[in-house]
Amino acid sequence: MNGRDFFGLLIRDRATLVARAQRSDAARHIEDLFFRLRSPDIPVVNGLEICVLGMRRCGNHAVTNWLEHLGSTLGQVVFLNNLAPRDNGYRHRLWYTEDLSRHQHEIFRRCRAKKFPKDGIGLLIRSYEDLSVANFLDGLENDFHYGRSRRRVFVVNYRDPLNLFASRVKSGYTAVIDLDQVRLYQDHFHAARSHPAVIGVDFNAFVASADYRKVLAGRLGLPFSDFDPISKISGHGGGSSFGKEFSVELLLSRFTGMLQNPHFQRLINEPAIRAIVQDAYPQLYAKAYTA
Repeated sequence: MNGRDFFGLLIRDRATLVARAQRSDAARHIEDLFFRLRSPDIPVVNGLEICVLGMRRCGNHAVTNWLEHLGSTLGQVVFLNNLAPRDNGYRHRLWYTEDLSRHQHEIFRRCRAKKFPKDGIGLLIRSYEDLSVANFLDGLENDFHYGRSRRRVFVVNYRDPLNLFASRVKSGYTAVIDLDQVRLYQDHFHAARSHPAVIGVDFNAFVASADYRKVLAGRLGLPFSDFDPISKISGHGGGSSFGKEFSVELLLSRFTGMLQNPHFQRLINEPAIRAIVQDAYPQLYAKAYTA
């Protein structure tokens, strides 16, 4: 904020000026310093902590809904959505415009102040979107903001690029230039399949196969139940880009209605994307490139 903006808000809208000051980097650092001095010993709070990364429209919320359902047997579940890297997720969510229930607001407020539940949190889910994998992993092991965890795992969720880019174009996620979207997709795709520090979730297999979900639950340390992940479509991020009808077949063929869209065509005809589809999704490749 420059001086002109400061004095303009001082005259016209002091409430906005105060809100910006409270959310500034300086205010966050001061708050963190205060709690570090007041609460130097951080207890074990979370039984299991799962940090999830995905591109917007990749199915992150179907995955986190499933995690919440399975984690309910572990005790209290806390879900922190759409977080900023290296910031206190409880503080961030209290500032976020999305409505919170009274229970969420209270537990986020108390955890922000390091007044963690005495009985602990059975499952803490932290969700991040549209970050590079390196940015996601850097600083995630943050006991100070979230309390210590008995086990912490990192998940990178990815979707086939045809349906992902179809959904992003349909939803208007066009602020990021095409090549940056392509590079971000490559980063997530390759990390999910080969990075030793993360567990990859192939969204296509996740929605299509209960056996895949059972194996995934075991890797995450969650008790398995046969909960259909698309039975409850999340309203986060505006819900689906393509309306209210859902089935595995529809979710895996959304792109067919976008084949004449020039923006979509530019994305899927990038050589790196075309090679990934041909290698990893040959059945979709035939429909998209040889029809």
